[in-house]
Amino acid sequence: MSTLGERLVQARKFRGYKTQDALAAATENVVTRNAIANIESGRNNAQAPVVDLLCRTLQISKEWLVSGDGQMSVLQESDIYNELCKKY
Repeated sequence: MSTLGERLVQARKFRGYKTQDALAAATENVVTRNAIANIESGRNNAQAPVVDLLCRTLQISKEWLVSGDGQMSVLQESDIYNELCKKY
């Protein structure tokens, strides 16, 4: 089973944030690059408000991020298609 940090890396990359800096910028640096790095590496546990903001930013399920249960994405396939069309 994967850890919260591993799931965060997976979701970050899935949503197109290649770096921790890019994800931090998407949160308007409310969650810093260092905080993201510490969560991804397992050095620190994420506090509930941080988890909530990361889930909203990445449009992922809180249940999936925290426990690994359920589906990662809270978007429907058509939403994902539309997001990809915007990027490319």
